Amino acid sequence: MTKTELAPLPTRTFNIDPIQTSFNKVECAIDQHDYRQAVNCASATIQFIQQLLLLSVLDNRAYALGMQGHFDDAVKDAEAMITCKPTLPTGFIRLGNIYRMQGKQRRAIETYEIGLESVPPDDPQYPLLQEGKAEATLQNEKRIDFIARLPIEMVDYIMTQLPNESRAICLSISSVWRNKILDCAETWCTLETDDGAGDNEIISTMPHIAHHVQDLTVYTENRRVWLQYLLNMRSGHFRKIKSITLADTTSKHFSPSVVTSMVTAFWQLRATLTTLDLDFDENHATVTLADVLLVCTNLTKLVYTTLCPLSQILGDLTVLPVHSTLNDLQLEAQAIDGETIEPLLQQCPQMRRLVLEDCSDSVLDVVKQNCPRLKIFGYNSEAEEMVPSDYEEGHVLGIRAIYTSTCHDAIPTQKLLQLIKDNTETLDTLFADICPTDEEVSEALYSDVNLAGLKKLKYWSGPGGDGIERAFLQSISKCTSLTHFEAQNTTLTTAVTEALLALPPPETFVLAYTYDGSETLTGLTRLFKKYAELPGTQQNLQSVHLQNSDVVSDEVLVALAQIQTLKEVTLCGLDGITQGGIHKFFEAISKDVSSIQLLELRTVADSHLISLARIRNLTYINLDDLSEVTDYGVLHLVDNAKRLQKMRISSCTYVTQDAVNHIIQKGIELEE
Repeated sequence: MTKTELAPLPTRTFNIDPIQTSFNKVECAIDQHDYRQAVNCASATIQFIQQLLLLSVLDNRAYALGMQGHFDDAVKDAEAMITCKPTLPTGFIRLGNIYRMQGKQRRAIETYEIGLESVPPDDPQYPLLQEGKAEATLQNEKRIDFIARLPIEMVDYIMTQLPNESRAICLSISSVWRNKILDCAETWCTLETDDGAGDNEIISTMPHIAHHVQDLTVYTENRRVWLQYLLNMRSGHFRKIKSITLADTTSKHFSPSVVTSMVTAFWQLRATLTTLDLDFDENHATVTLADVLLVCTNLTKLVYTTLCPLSQILGDLTVLPVHSTLNDLQLEAQAIDGETIEPLLQQCPQMRRLVLEDCSDSVLDVVKQNCPRLKIFGYNSEAEEMVPSDYEEGHVLGIRAIYTSTCHDAIPTQKLLQLIKDNTETLDTLFADICPTDEEVSEALYSDVNLAGLKKLKYWSGPGGDGIERAFLQSISKCTSLTHFEAQNTTLTTAVTEALLALPPPETFVLAYTYDGSETLTGLTRLFKKYAELPGTQQNLQSVHLQNSDVVSDEVLVALAQIQTLKEVTLCGLDGITQGGIHKFFEAISKDVSSIQLLELRTVADSHLISLARIRNLTYINLDDLSEVTDYGVLHLVDNAKRLQKMRISSCTYVTQDAVNHIIQKGIELEE
């Protein structure tokens, strides 16, 4: 049966006999000079007419909503019809038909039965209620319960694709569905609680699904929800749990008693729990690091975030045995210094990855002395940039990746250079601030720096750092493995391009906040032209990010467009390029480019978006702070870029909500 057959057109006419009868009573009362009765009858007639008109409007809207698939709103209108006139069949007929459109035959049958009890049998539409019930009953007998019949593996796959809210609804359909879904191991393997509509239903089933859960993430402000999780942990229901992430939205309500319960719960999970991410933010009622190491005996990774001083959350480590499994520690706290953190590092001799936020340079010697197996070290840097600690052990001891802060809280230059020199044999990733601090930097420290084995280099230069930067660039002159090169705040763009001209192209090239004058314009052009002229097997450059740089001109963009391996391009705040240059760039760029970001560019206009629509593999575009772009260009791009899947639009003055709505209607994901 089609959707249209299930949803008959709204009633166009109504039985007006009651209105005519009521109006006749008005005339009769007036003829008899019974004016009170005349007023009462007239008022009743008016009310009846209003109800009929309202019913007609609601019926039409419910029909239209149902045809669009907006069933919840359609049901509300149909129920309003019944409330308005419960003795008329129209509302019951519409509500029953909406339920049938959704396949909810039992709900439809119930609705028709209530209608048959409420509507007088002599109503002309009474037979429609009887027909509706008969058809719904027939369909209900024919229905197939796919969840009941499908193999558990297929049900499991279906459920993994649904959010918690939808899973909760499925659990309430029937006992057959509930029992089958509760047995789906993959469905509950990863569980996230975020105060959504389905959380209460999920929590009520926790004793039945907890044994499936391996990864648990809790983002809830509801203290009762977290206490329920704790209760199930302490009861031993989470028998396979491997990782727990606890957000600050949850921990901010902790009291000392809750903290004690949490330690007890973690003890129950010690056999399987290997990863713990705790964010306590400003809450001073925290689990100490000593408690964590004591009860989580098989922990391999710990992320711990607090605004408290390290000394306050450290706990008594002197009574603990050495923790033999923890090899990945990410710690953000106030006042992390060498003396305070040394006891913690001594307890964890297997450390491979160490990320410290808000630390002083006094930690460097302590790390060197107590972490001989360290592979990844982060010093006041963005942890998101750091690769997981999956480096193979190898026979050579030494750090493989160093991530330090850029622009603030950086390692003093002399100590950074010494750290690099101590690990030259193993270092393959370096993110560093090479702007000298106030102290004198011995040239001997950087004159013989050797980074020949480097794969990723990102640095922030600055005043007084020219000598160190030149040494860095010289140190990669024989580096054939470089895949990521990023220079920020440099005034030595010529030296940068000369160094890269001698190397194979990296996969990623980033140049940001560079100011070097017109003399370097040809250098960057030469670099991109060389990359474009290489044989196909030697062309590696895939991602280019050019930001706030006066060395980027139209000529540079034209040369960049000739590189056929490009996949991602970001242009941001480039004042040296013109509308014509951008147009030539988009006309010539490889049609295999999949991601383009245009940020803070005064010269980008609608015509450029029209050119972008011709890039056949474009799947993502970011438009930010483009003052010349309007709805016209955006709509043309959205309608003609056939593979576009995701967009971000921000601070574009002349792009209206109508364009945004059109993007959503096209099924394109809109990033916030």
